[in-house]
Amino acid sequence: MFNRILTNANMRLFENAMDGAVLRQEAIANNIANISTPGYKASEVSFADELRNASKGVGATLELRTTNSRHMQIPESVRPDTFTPRVFTDTATALRNDGNNVDIDREIAKLASNEIYFDAVARSLNDEFNLLKLAIRQGG
Repeated sequence: MFNRILTNANMRLFENAMDGAVLRQEAIANNIANISTPGYKASEVSFADELRNASKGVGATLELRTTNSRHMQIPESVRPDTFTPRVFTDTATALRNDGNNVDIDREIAKLASNEIYFDAVARSLNDEFNLLKLAIRQGG
């Protein structure tokens, strides 16, 4: 039972989101490292759409008691286990005569965006642990 509490769907979803961000960080770092390599093609990591689809859940929604029409319903089952980030190589473009298609400005922007994303997910995961600690302390 304790294992089930520590591995709830939200925590698995945040864990997968962080794994995707780490994989994206590696791809960006590899692209930057190969900026001067002739013929190098930039790698991209696609995980936002897959993660969003995994978090939608499958089946009917759990009916919650609502007291206001603006209250939202949550999916009955969240399936973060089906999430798999995909790495692909952009072979269709070439920015320079040597065939390399790495744009340093684009990579730096992606690097900053990914850092902000990772930090936000890490804070969300930390909030989940804080809620768990509060439940343990207050639950007696």
